[in-house]
Amino acid sequence: MQKNKGIRKVFKSDNLGIFVALVGVIVLFSMINKNYFTTGNLVNILTAASLTGLIAVGESLLLIAGYMDLSAGSLAAFAGVSAAIMMRAGMPVSVTIPVVLILGALIGCVNAFFITQLKIDAFIVTMAPYEYF
Repeated sequence: MQKNKGIRKVFKSDNLGIFVALVGVIVLFSMINKNYFTTGNLVNILTAASLTGLIAVGESLLLIAGYMDLSAGSLAAFAGVSAAIMMRAGMPVSVTIPVVLILGALIGCVNAFFITQLKIDAFIVTMAPYEYF
């Protein structure tokens, strides 16, 4: 009996349409390209989506706290470009990663200072790094 309640709940859910659309897209792309539903391709898709997922988790925490951060995407791009420039200049990865993390943390601390200490709205403060980076 418990299993039937769970299944009924899923089929009455508002998310059923999204699930059906996802299955439909996977089936369609699998018919078009035989390499679509392979382990290698699924790993590539998840790898490509991982950065967006990490940014979304951070943004969700900020939204729950009541802040709106516009600079997350631009700071992620800034970190990636900074890392590429440093590595192209010959800096080893073991040095590049901590330097990029420190740069991102510093920019975040500057934003936090303006928001918490100077009481400027987070929307306005995070718009500046969005434009500059």
